[in-house]
Amino acid sequence: MNDKNCISENITIKEAISTLDAVETKVLVVLNDKGKVEGTVTDGDIRRGFLSGIGLDSIVFDVMNKAPILMHEKESEAKIIEKMEQELIFYVPLVNDNDEFIDLVSLISLKENLYSDYGVFILAGGLGSRLKDLTEDTPKPMLPISGKPMLERLILSFKEQGFHKFYLAVNYFKEQIIDYFSDGADYGVDIRYVEEDKRLGTAGPLSLLDIDLVETNLIVINADVCIKTSYRALVNYHKKQKNMLTVSVKEYSHKIPYGVIRFDGDEYVSMEEKPVISYYVNAGIYVVNKSILGQIKENTYLDMPDYVDQVKSGGSKTGVYPLHEDWLDVGLPSEYEKATNNV
Repeated sequence: MNDKNCISENITIKEAISTLDAVETKVLVVLNDKGKVEGTVTDGDIRRGFLSGIGLDSIVFDVMNKAPILMHEKESEAKIIEKMEQELIFYVPLVNDNDEFIDLVSLISLKENLYSDYGVFILAGGLGSRLKDLTEDTPKPMLPISGKPMLERLILSFKEQGFHKFYLAVNYFKEQIIDYFSDGADYGVDIRYVEEDKRLGTAGPLSLLDIDLVETNLIVINADVCIKTSYRALVNYHKKQKNMLTVSVKEYSHKIPYGVIRFDGDEYVSMEEKPVISYYVNAGIYVVNKSILGQIKENTYLDMPDYVDQVKSGGSKTGVYPLHEDWLDVGLPSEYEKATNNV
């Protein structure tokens, strides 16, 4: 229990200020004599009290938030995080079935704990040959989008959602990537490098990991994927479905510019004018459990679609996760231009 953050509603504001100064959270939980939460107090609550004429010798009850957001101790961490982000709060009291105070939890700590068992493996070793002149002297992941390399944007998007351990698979102009990011300390993350001596496809680089040293399950993602999505939601789905491997998919529609004829033998059946055909395509984002990494033959070329088929045929539960957000695979100059215009 976070007792140092707990106070009575009857102490003075002066005493509350002293307690606030002594705790890192800068929020106090006000309890009644039965241990139930009556309110919360922050520096902002006290300052607003002063502006309304309340003095230092007044009691905390006069300034506290009497309707704080509370969460039940049995609520999932993912649900608590979702609620805190919706309400733009960084701390929330947990209560039990009797509404008694259990703990004061931090949004940052919850994120770190919830996703600490997932690392991010970024495939950043491709040649980027379809981008022609743009990648003659620069690896594709380092191409700038609004002045910042797309790989940097990707890493920061994961960090903002609580992911801190990264593996970068590098090959083409790998020195540029390693020199730029180093060990990730400047970004507040841990970056390790998987260096390919030859092209290994999109799954082969995973075989270069020392499985005994890999502490986490992995999100595997292409470095050139541009999307604003919740990777936390992807991980939560993967866990809930109890998948060993999850493939993210994106709906792709194609309009046929002609009337499509259906027939049986030589007999006309029907015609559909310019139909739209929809498919779900591979979005280049996966979740892979550590326990199935050993199925990849070491230092051998293997693409992710073949690896997914291999995992599936081996009996491991394999699922799909539909993406609804705007998604872009930066492979052509026109797509790179779209990416730079959509930031």
